[in-house]
Amino acid sequence: MTSQKVVCLGAGIVGGCTQVVFASKCKTHDFYVVDIDEERIKGWNNFKPNYYEPGLNKLLKTCLNKNLFFTTDFENTLKDATLIFLSVGTPTKQRGEMKGIGTNLSYIESCCRMIAKYAKNEKVIVIEKSTVPVGTAQKITNFLQEYNKNETENEKENENETTKENKKKQKQIVVLSNPEFLAEGTAIKNLQHPDRVLIGGPNTEFGKYAQEQLKQLYKGWVPEEKIFFSNTWSTELSKLTSNAMLAQRVSSINSISQICEEIGAEVTQVSKNMGSDPRIGSRFLNASVGFGGSCFEKDILNLIYLCEHYHLYVVAKYWKSVLELNNHQKLRFAKNIADTMFQNLENKKITILGFTFKKNTDDVRGSAAIDVCNYLLGEGAILSIYDPKAKPKHIKLSLKGYNENQLIICDSVSNAVIDSHALVVLTEWDEFTQIDLSKCYQKMIHPSYIFDGRNIINRKSAQKIGFNIYSVGFPKNK
Repeated sequence: MTSQKVVCLGAGIVGGCTQVVFASKCKTHDFYVVDIDEERIKGWNNFKPNYYEPGLNKLLKTCLNKNLFFTTDFENTLKDATLIFLSVGTPTKQRGEMKGIGTNLSYIESCCRMIAKYAKNEKVIVIEKSTVPVGTAQKITNFLQEYNKNETENEKENENETTKENKKKQKQIVVLSNPEFLAEGTAIKNLQHPDRVLIGGPNTEFGKYAQEQLKQLYKGWVPEEKIFFSNTWSTELSKLTSNAMLAQRVSSINSISQICEEIGAEVTQVSKNMGSDPRIGSRFLNASVGFGGSCFEKDILNLIYLCEHYHLYVVAKYWKSVLELNNHQKLRFAKNIADTMFQNLENKKITILGFTFKKNTDDVRGSAAIDVCNYLLGEGAILSIYDPKAKPKHIKLSLKGYNENQLIICDSVSNAVIDSHALVVLTEWDEFTQIDLSKCYQKMIHPSYIFDGRNIINRKSAQKIGFNIYSVGFPKNK
C-alpha cells in the first residue's frame, strides 16, 4: 500500500485515540488530527490530552511529531488528504423537533463544509467514525456531491483550457461507515486488539476501492478475518444495536436484582448461574446502580427515533423500557439511602466514592452518580465526594440546585469519610476494593452505613466491623 496522508477531524477521545493507534501501527503513513479547539490541540502537542485514558500517553510518545501531528489548520491539512475520518461529537438535540431524542449533526455538517471547501484530491474518501443516525453517510454523500456539482458549474463561466482539463478529472466522492467500538478506560486496548472492524460502503466500483483502501490500513495489525465488509446502512445500524444490546443486558440484570432483594436471592449467584450458560455468557451481567456514559443512552435514543420514524412503535416502546428501567434503578438506589436513614438526610454528611461513569476514565458524562447525588442534595444531604480522576469542576458542573456548603470535594477516602453517616459507592475503582473499612468506621458517625452501588465491598467484612451494608441485588435484611 502506497503512503497515505490520513486526516481525522476531531481530537476527542475517539479521534485522538484512534489516530494514535493508527500511527503507532502504520509507520509508513502520516496521520493528522485537526480540531478548532486550540487549547485541546496544544494539550496533545504537549503530551497532555484533555482526558485520561490508560496507556495513551505512553503510546503518544512513540509517534507524536514523527508520523502523527495535531493542528488547527484545516485548509492545508485537508487539501491533499487521501483518507478523511469524521470523529466529532454527535450529541442529543436540546431544542426543536425530536428534542431529547434526535441527534444534533451540526458538527458533522461543519466538517462536511470544510471537506467540500478544502479537500482537493480527485478521490475523496470520507469515513464516519463518529456514532451517527442510520442514513447519515448518504446525507454526507449528497451534500458533498451537490457542493462539487455547484463548484463545477461555477467554473464554466470562466472556462479555459485548464478548466476543460479539470472537467475530464471529475472529483470522485465516497463516504464509508467505520464505527468505533472502543470503551473508555480500555480504549487503547480495544483499538490494538479489536474484536472486529466494520467497513460499510456503497456497492460501486469506487465504493469497493475505498473499502479496500481502509482495509489495507487496518491490516497493519488487525487479522484479515476480523475485518468485515457490509453495506453502509447495515454498518451504521450495527453500531447502534451493539450498544443497545449491551445496555439491555445491564437493565435486564438490574431488573432481576430488584427481585433478588425482595425474595432473598443473591444477584451475584444468579448472574453466575445464568452466565455459565454459553448461550448467555457472563459479560455485562453485573448488577449495579445503573449504566452511564455518553454512548448507551444516546444510541438507544437514536434507535428509538429510527423506530418511530418508520412507525415501529411497539419496537420503540421496547427500547424505551431499557432506559426507563435504568432511570428507575438509579432513583430506587437513591431513595433507599434516604429510607434506610430515617427518611431524613437533612444536614447529614454522606461520602460519595466515585463520580465517573466507570473506572479508569475521568469522564463524568451521563454518570449514574449525577442522578444519585442530585437526589441526595435535594434531600438536604451534605456530600463529601472523592474520585481519583474526575475533575472537581466537572463534578460541580454536573450537579444542580445545591448550596455551596452541601458539596465537599476531597482528595482521599480517609478525608472524605470524616464525620460521615454513610459510604455510597458509585464507581467500581480498584482502590475502593482495598479500603481499610475499620479506619473508615472509626472516623464515621454511628450507626454507619454502606450503600454499595457496584457490589465491590466485602459484605461479611463490613458487617463484622459494624457497618449496616446495602448491596444491589442482595436481601435487605441480611
